[in-house]
Amino acid sequence: MRIWLLTAALAMAWSSTVFARDWSGFYFGSYITYSDYAGSDSASGFDYSFSDWDVDPDPFVTPQDVLSGFGASDWMVVMEAESGNPDHGVGYGFQLGWNWQSGMWVLGVEADISNPGIGGDAISMMVADDLSGSAAIMLSETSLDIGALQVLRVRGGRAIGPLLLFASAGAARAEVSFASLVLSQVVRDGSTAEFLGDFYGKDDLVGWTVGIGAEYAFAQNMSVKLEYQHVDLGSLDLEVCVCTDPTASPTADISLNTVKLGLSSRF
Repeated sequence: MRIWLLTAALAMAWSSTVFARDWSGFYFGSYITYSDYAGSDSASGFDYSFSDWDVDPDPFVTPQDVLSGFGASDWMVVMEAESGNPDHGVGYGFQLGWNWQSGMWVLGVEADISNPGIGGDAISMMVADDLSGSAAIMLSETSLDIGALQVLRVRGGRAIGPLLLFASAGAARAEVSFASLVLSQVVRDGSTAEFLGDFYGKDDLVGWTVGIGAEYAFAQNMSVKLEYQHVDLGSLDLEVCVCTDPTASPTADISLNTVKLGLSSRF
C-alpha cells in the first residue's frame, strides 16, 4: 500500500512539473530533412510543362503530342539512371524562432535555412506502341539543383501538456537551376516525325510554404519535433538552347514535400 501511495505521489509531482509547460520565449535548433520533389512525369522524374507550342498539321511533331498522344499506361521504361539526388534527398538545417503563449494557445514566428539535399541528373528512355501502326520512343536527360532554402513563417497551435500541435504558413526562397534535354521520335502510318529540345534555367525563386507538426518538450528547455512541410517556389522560365520548334517557351514547376526531425533549445 505504501508503494502505491509513493508511486501516486511521484506521478502527481511529475505531472505538475511537466504538464505546466510554458512555450514562450526564444528558441534555437537544428534538424534533418527528407525532401521529395513534389511532381514527376513519366519521362524524367521531374515535373516540367511545355506551353505555347504551335500545333502543326502533323499531330506528332510537338513533344506535347508525344507525351499526351499515348496514355501513361502505354509507356514502358526501358532504361533509367540517376546520379546524385535529382528528385529526393536527405538534408539538414537550422532554425531560430520566438513563441508567445496564452493559456493553451501558442503563436510564434520562425526563420530557418536548410540544404534540402536535392541535386543531380536523371536519364530515362521510354517506348510506347498503340498496336495500330503508331509507336514512339523518347529519351530525356534532366538535372535539378536546389540551393539553400530560406523560410520565414508564422506558427500557431495548441499546447497539451508537454506536447504542442501546430500548423505553419509563410514565404520561401531558394536559388534553383534546371536543365532538360528531350529527344523523341514518332512513327505513324509509315511516316516519321522527330523532336529535339534543350532547355536551361537558373534563378532565385520566391514562393510559399505550409506545414503541420508536433513538438514534445522532454526537458525544461529542450524539445524534439516532427513536421511535414510543403514548399512551392513557383515556375522557372527556361531558356531555349536548341529546339526544333522556335515558338517553344518551356517552364519548370519547382515544389517540395519535406519531413523534418529537429531538436530545439529555449533560452
